Amino acid sequence: LKRLFILMAGGVLLLASGIYAYFSGEIEAALQDNLLVIARQEKALLESFLQERKADAVLISRLAPVWQSLQGDTGPLRPDQLRARLDAQIHQIATLYGYQDVRVLDLAFKPVMALSDRPNNAFEKRFFEEVIRTESLQLIDFHVDQEGQLSFGVASPVFRNGVAGSGVVGLAYLEMDAESRMNSVISSWPGASRSSEVELFEAEGVEVVYLNKPRFASVDQ
Repeated sequence: LKRLFILMAGGVLLLASGIYAYFSGEIEAALQDNLLVIARQEKALLESFLQERKADAVLISRLAPVWQSLQGDTGPLRPDQLRARLDAQIHQIATLYGYQDVRVLDLAFKPVMALSDRPNNAFEKRFFEEVIRTESLQLIDFHVDQEGQLSFGVASPVFRNGVAGSGVVGLAYLEMDAESRMNSVISSWPGASRSSEVELFEAEGVEVVYLNKPRFASVDQ
């Protein structure tokens, strides 16, 4: 009887092990499918966010006070009136969409108007040169700005009289604080979970660089 009990117990354990292996595999597969769906949703949100930023840059580049200031063409306005109109429109867009800096730069990358007095750094200048060379919009990759903040931006060429293909007279650069702006886009989780998070990172050699602040771990770990 004891031997029979041991054999039955062993059979139950094998059956339980088989059931667990089957259902754990099913659960793992379902979890992977759910994570893939979430990743695709977050990617779509991020792409939409970046498309909006591109649209903002194009909008600013086509404002009459922007290309008039770069061309030195005040039209019927006095220079101080044109500058006041330019400042008002740029500040309105920056406040509305959360830009930490907006710069209107001439072909030598000197500011005609800027929200801050920070100089262009070498990293940004490489992208500015590409904007002028290709006469096309460029996303400015994640980089550490002069104040030690992780930033990103978008730069658009400004064409003569605001007409594409008529010759570039300068560029408009819109910059955002990466941590605060990107977290608002990708840090939400589509469901109730105390232990989940979404991270954006890129590989640099053998290291992983976080582009938004981890929820549970230090970025130094």
